[in-house]
Amino acid sequence: TSAPAQRSQMPLIASVGHLVARKRHADVLHALVELPDVRYLVIGDGPEREPLAQLAAELGLDERVELAGQLPHAAALERVREAWCFVMPSTEEAFGVAYIEAMAAGVPVASMDVGDVAAMVAPENRRFIMPDERGLSDAIAILAGDAGLRAALGAANRARAGRDFAETVMVDAYARLYGEALAMPRILF
Repeated sequence: TSAPAQRSQMPLIASVGHLVARKRHADVLHALVELPDVRYLVIGDGPEREPLAQLAAELGLDERVELAGQLPHAAALERVREAWCFVMPSTEEAFGVAYIEAMAAGVPVASMDVGDVAAMVAPENRRFIMPDERGLSDAIAILAGDAGLRAALGAANRARAGRDFAETVMVDAYARLYGEALAMPRILF
């Protein structure tokens, strides 16, 4: 088997987002040093793209790291569907749409425990929402090595995304929220 064919059989993890320091993609690159059989796809662009490319080269990872740049939405979703795990190392996040899209694509999520991420993913997936970089690296290793677990978490995430975050569900929830807010008595100061 050729080297490119062997690489294409390696577990693939993916991130989607703006390439800025607070997203901490460099942490995943450092984790890959200890995960020699894992590839990393980064979809997005921003001021950290060149530093990430340089770091990947310095760490000897340029064969396993793909900085895909900004992709059209449909193409980005298709690439995320290929991933064995969606990874977001960010330490500052609120409600990330990228998580929901990865869940809807049936992909397990390994993330830092920030914002509402733990509440967003399926309960079964919550043990892979980690407090620190070491835990994130361990989560990636576990998911990369267990196809059955990935399939179960992916199915649970897809079901949760469809049940709780589908467009019609979200529109109805916002309409209810606005209706309740408008019905509240007004207090004048």
